[in-house]
Amino acid sequence: MELKRKPFLINRAVNKFLMASVVSAVAVQLAVMTDSIIVANFVGPNAMSAISVCTPVVAIIVNIGYMISMGSTLLMSKAIGENNMEHSSHVAAVALAMLIGSGLILIVAGLLFSDVLVSFICSDSSIAGYAKTWLRLFFLLEVLPLFIYNAVCGFTEADGSPQMVTRAVIIGGIANVLLDLLFVGVFHWGISGAMYATVSNDFIVLFILCRHLYHHSKLRFHMPNGGILKISREIIGEGAALTVGESALMVGLMVLNSAIIYTLGSNGMFIWSVCMALFTFVLIAMSGVETSMVSIGGFLTGDDDFNGLRLMVRHVMWIVCSLLFLLTVAIMVAPQAVAVVFGARGANIDTLSKALRIFSLCLVPVGAMNIMRVVFQLLGHRFASGALFTSQMLFMDFVIGVFAFLIPGLVWWGFPISSVMMLAMMFAYTLYHHHRNQELSPFTLIPRHAPETSLDFSVPYDTDALGESLERIRCFVTGYPQLQGRVNDIMLTCEEMMKNIIEHSKGDVLKWSFDVHLRYTDNRISFIIKDAGLAFNPMEHLHQSHLDLDKPQFGIRLMSATCEELCYKYMWGQNMMFGTFRV
Repeated sequence: MELKRKPFLINRAVNKFLMASVVSAVAVQLAVMTDSIIVANFVGPNAMSAISVCTPVVAIIVNIGYMISMGSTLLMSKAIGENNMEHSSHVAAVALAMLIGSGLILIVAGLLFSDVLVSFICSDSSIAGYAKTWLRLFFLLEVLPLFIYNAVCGFTEADGSPQMVTRAVIIGGIANVLLDLLFVGVFHWGISGAMYATVSNDFIVLFILCRHLYHHSKLRFHMPNGGILKISREIIGEGAALTVGESALMVGLMVLNSAIIYTLGSNGMFIWSVCMALFTFVLIAMSGVETSMVSIGGFLTGDDDFNGLRLMVRHVMWIVCSLLFLLTVAIMVAPQAVAVVFGARGANIDTLSKALRIFSLCLVPVGAMNIMRVVFQLLGHRFASGALFTSQMLFMDFVIGVFAFLIPGLVWWGFPISSVMMLAMMFAYTLYHHHRNQELSPFTLIPRHAPETSLDFSVPYDTDALGESLERIRCFVTGYPQLQGRVNDIMLTCEEMMKNIIEHSKGDVLKWSFDVHLRYTDNRISFIIKDAGLAFNPMEHLHQSHLDLDKPQFGIRLMSATCEELCYKYMWGQNMMFGTFRV
């Protein structure tokens, strides 16, 4: 029987993490859309348009915090994959300090220049008043809580608890909807009430997650004694490539808001606001996908597990493109229902329905493009992930702007035309690099073969497979003469851990498998063994005073005596044992 890498554990991790992250992101965006819908129905279309007008400014500010959050999440995930928990805590502490400092600066600057921003992005006096109120409240009440909110969500997900984020966000989202109805519909606080509800949602989520991290996580915030600037640069470098494209898009949209109002009037602005609400919804949902890819993919690249990365990308691409295709079909079939939800009445329903059908054609290309740029970032192609994606977002702004001024009736076609062309440009970039280096896979740039310094495979839950897997490990280890003195220690530790999984994890013998990954770097060999069985931390038995040869504590003491840096972590619903053998 030939042992190969199977997608079971990767798919299981992606399904758990992706569902939790996307549900969290969608719940956040549903809260934002609820603000728009409730404001549109209780205050009026102009108030909803004001929220849409402010969206690019808000998104740029949010992306500053998101850049730090995503950069720190990626670095923390790589550190965990390298079994460097101390560096993970350093990254978290530096990121939190950066977020608080930048948040305070933006609050002061925003309050001073909010009127100037509104005059730049909105020329319609019936909308500008609402926009000023919304933007001032955003800077005063929302910036700092939102920055910390995004960071704590990222920390919790990187620590392997995305389901906790989902629970917290759903609870906060429900509270947001109820408070929206109370503040706007009952108390008649207008557009201000919607902002108060949003801020309340942030504090509810923060309370739940901070309490979880304090009581149930080993993650702690420790500022490093030195190297703070280096860590800060790494956070910004990793995060900028993942967020600069959206910022470029939003800068262009600030200009397009004025173009739409000038060429299509208030009715056109209403249609534009609905399309942008849906587009932002998709981007937010994709941010959940990005979060899961950054956390899982960062862990895999930190462990040099490129086979696992390839399996992850394939599974994520299939899920995302399938779901976006179904959403496109739903909009094509029933655009009137979407129009009515957003408050369209009379003739506006037919006009908006036609625009929505055209707009929906961009969803699948946008989803595929977002997945690709995260893969580029994980592999270290910062130019492709940042500069190329930024130019593509600006190209979308350009195409829509040209249509708005020259062919206003076709402006909505700017979404699908530009997105397909952008995806084609990205594929052309990957094919160029594949042509230069045949070892890189076309379309993803993931190395075709695992490094010679690593070994990974999946093991079925039976003793015959155990013997073959141990033989593969022995062949790999004996290939390094400098490890000859540690061969027996490595074999003893791996055998004990794999036997423990087969006998005690309660996995499905016929369908399940567990993963083994070893890699040799810097005169040391590291391993990670993962299984999806019952949660079981063998390290808890390490210091028990009573020793029974038939109990797990005997095996863990034996492994601890032969293996340096042995530790356990429960992530993504999986048991993970890390260990290092030094020469």
